[in-house]
Amino acid sequence: MHLVPKGYKIFENLPVIGWHSSGKAIVSDGRHNIYVPYAIPGEQVDVTVAKRQKRNYIAGDLTSIVQASAHRVSPACPHFARCGGCNWMHIAYQQQLAFKKQLISQALAKYQIPHPPIEEVVPSPQPLAYRGKVDFAPGITPQGEIYWGYHPAEDPHTVFPVEECYITDPQVIATALHLQKVINAYHKSLPDSVKLYEIIKGFTLRCNKNGDQLLTIHAVEVLPRVEELVNQITRYNPLLKSVFLKLQHPLHNTLMHLWGDSYLIESMNRWLFQLSADAFFQPNIHLADQLFQKIVSLASPSADDIIYDLYTGVGTIAIHLAPYAKHVIGIENSETAISDARANQLRNRLDNLSFVVGDVLKTFVPEFINLHGRPDIVVLDPPRSGTLIETLKNMIAFRPKRIVYVSCNPVSLAWNLTYLKDFYTIESVIPFDMFPQTHHVETLVRLERKSKENA
Repeated sequence: MHLVPKGYKIFENLPVIGWHSSGKAIVSDGRHNIYVPYAIPGEQVDVTVAKRQKRNYIAGDLTSIVQASAHRVSPACPHFARCGGCNWMHIAYQQQLAFKKQLISQALAKYQIPHPPIEEVVPSPQPLAYRGKVDFAPGITPQGEIYWGYHPAEDPHTVFPVEECYITDPQVIATALHLQKVINAYHKSLPDSVKLYEIIKGFTLRCNKNGDQLLTIHAVEVLPRVEELVNQITRYNPLLKSVFLKLQHPLHNTLMHLWGDSYLIESMNRWLFQLSADAFFQPNIHLADQLFQKIVSLASPSADDIIYDLYTGVGTIAIHLAPYAKHVIGIENSETAISDARANQLRNRLDNLSFVVGDVLKTFVPEFINLHGRPDIVVLDPPRSGTLIETLKNMIAFRPKRIVYVSCNPVSLAWNLTYLKDFYTIESVIPFDMFPQTHHVETLVRLERKSKENA
């Protein structure tokens, strides 16, 4: 017998019938779908539902499991459900891969995208401790102690304290805990009028495969006695190579280099990449090598090809492609990323690359193409929301022979493919598990241009 909170209703012994794109399970009461975290298709569950909800999306909470799935496992992390970050850690890893393939299939079917059989998901070499970059938010205890943690997905206005994180490099967590002690000691040494927890808004730690670390402190103003603080943070930590302070402002942010190196160096395959504090890089540093190799394989460039790498970031894909092409042009709207990309070009001694700062929507246009040459191949790795329609229309107008689409969102991928499917044939769909223990999945799609008669 369940105790039902006021304003809620219990649904008992309901079947779990599938997955929603959010990674929540779909539970059916026979009339409505209810979207529930931490359930698994095939189970029978009891669900608590708030009575006042919109009928087109009813969210529920898992109350109890009546009949468990054979794929259910005990999560490695003791605060798995409370933190909310690893929403699939209760599923056996091999079955996570199968379910991710299913999410891609569902998205392509929803938008009626013709495609060959989806390949098996390429697993992560490390299903745990794979993240090379993590963001921490600050919280404050009733006693005034500052702690670090994550914003739970279901309660983003709170901060769950983190003393261990099973998907992050353990040495990064060790640095975070050391930083927490240093910050609290530093806070106590300041005048009572200084409320440090109102100044510091969080921090980011990045590491490379060698374990070298880069720290960025996020704040609304320069910290008092900041040199003293940095000295305390860096003491006794040989892995920490760089410290930055990022001042947040409603109109712009300012990045200040406080100590150490200006960047980290990461190696991928035979290439070296400079990563600045603000640079984007694949978070799963242990699978990224295979991802980039597969992109080169799918692009299949020849010595006469001009390649456009849209959303190039620090140039990782462009540099991997350059030895096999006539010229590669990378476009990215972040000046910092393009600065890294140009430094990476020099570092790797490649002369057939051009990196351009610009919004892809405003840069990848006929005037730019006429100046730099029509693309034979386009590789695009857009943000999670996908690329914009005008860019897709320009791509169709320029008619490259081949497109390699890299996506971390199956739904936005499928939606964007609706604009390409009449002009291109999907040759392969290859998922990569860049985000183990979550529902997120990276997908590579190779598209080949149809003849004009078939387009």
